[in-house]
Amino acid sequence: MAADDALAYCADQVRRLDRARYQAALFAPAARRGAVMALHAFDMEVARIRGLVSEPLLGRIRLQWWRDSVAALFNGGVCAAHPVIEALAPSIGAGGFTHDHFARLLDARERELDAVAPADLPSLVAFADATSGSLAMLVMEALGHGGGAAPDVARRLGTAWGLARVIRAVAREARAGRVVLPLDLLRRWQVEPREGGGMMPSPHLNKVIEEIHGTALELVEGARQDMGGLPGSARAGLLLATLATAALRDIRRAGFDPFGLATTPPPTARLLWAALSGRI
Repeated sequence: MAADDALAYCADQVRRLDRARYQAALFAPAARRGAVMALHAFDMEVARIRGLVSEPLLGRIRLQWWRDSVAALFNGGVCAAHPVIEALAPSIGAGGFTHDHFARLLDARERELDAVAPADLPSLVAFADATSGSLAMLVMEALGHGGGAAPDVARRLGTAWGLARVIRAVAREARAGRVVLPLDLLRRWQVEPREGGGMMPSPHLNKVIEEIHGTALELVEGARQDMGGLPGSARAGLLLATLATAALRDIRRAGFDPFGLATTPPPTARLLWAALSGRI
């Protein structure tokens, strides 16, 4: 596949599956936008594997293919015949990305296949850090800011965004009989999953969500305090603050009820204002 076609495929996947991240990526400089879209498309490909397979072993086989394909690019090997890998190849070949960030993300997705609920809130935060946080650092590298304070700020924003996405996934996961919330918080608030692993709406469950929400909000606020000295060219990666803030606001407005969250459009006007004004 031609390079332009591979990049177009990635952009289309992101546009269709995650409009918010697509709109944020549009604010990346034109020369770096394709790499950002490719990273988001990669994240979507590996994140959806769990829902496509009937057993963990099949998921591990798929993830190993992605792991081997990425490793081959870092080692100068032959590019696998997949548009996302082809789109990532130029940036990886040019030394633009850190292999460990990809490995950390893939390892977390592999652990997720076992469908074991996190033991406690720090474990959930660690998962969000390894997945969305690692992706945020890769995006910052795609923007040319792999050093200095920018990656750490992006990592914290990515982790907060990941926690918000976990909250939004609670209802869907419950319908599939899966528990994605920390077991220690469920015990503390006396939330008992139903037989088969699902759960029902309840005021106590809302308290669990409120605690996770509070942790995510602290991450965003802490990251905002450290944004001041970052260059404007890093702004597209920092728009995660706008996305995370909007997602957390929606959760709070729903009374922290994960079953009462409506599907909301991306904060287009807010993203535009943040990108143009720099007040993210």
